[in-house]
Amino acid sequence: MPPPPKAPEPPLPKITLTGITTVTGVARALLKMPPLSGSAGPAGERFFNLRLGERDGDLEVLEINEKSGTVVVAYSGRMLTLGFEPEKLSSASAPIPNPTLVSAAKELAPPPLPGASVAMTPQDREERALMNEATRADVQQRIQGRIRSSKLGGPPLVNGQ
Repeated sequence: MPPPPKAPEPPLPKITLTGITTVTGVARALLKMPPLSGSAGPAGERFFNLRLGERDGDLEVLEINEKSGTVVVAYSGRMLTLGFEPEKLSSASAPIPNPTLVSAAKELAPPPLPGASVAMTPQDREERALMNEATRADVQQRIQGRIRSSKLGGPPLVNGQ
């Protein structure tokens, strides 16, 4: 009779190489593993800072290659070569597609005035341009007045006074 088949080995936990440092003069591998089964969430993640030949539980560092960015470890008697994982782009840092001219124009256009129709006549456009220019001139005048007042040592003007 053939010998009974070996039971499959349990899967290894995901061991992540997070860094290699030589700050202390001796190369050290910085590793991360998920929490032990039964631990609560990410707070239970385990972090390791081990030198060559150092062991913590079932994890032992066998080789640190700073130039290639790899570390060889043994976990429960099984050897693994770890390298740095490529960064994954988060949605916040993903490139934004260039908007078309039409959508850009819609975003930059001021909202219509209440009760006004969306289509503006040339006269409406001229009035709006004059109002914008007058507002800018008023703001510039107030700023210049405050600058003059502060140079003369007086209190800053409030509400044009």
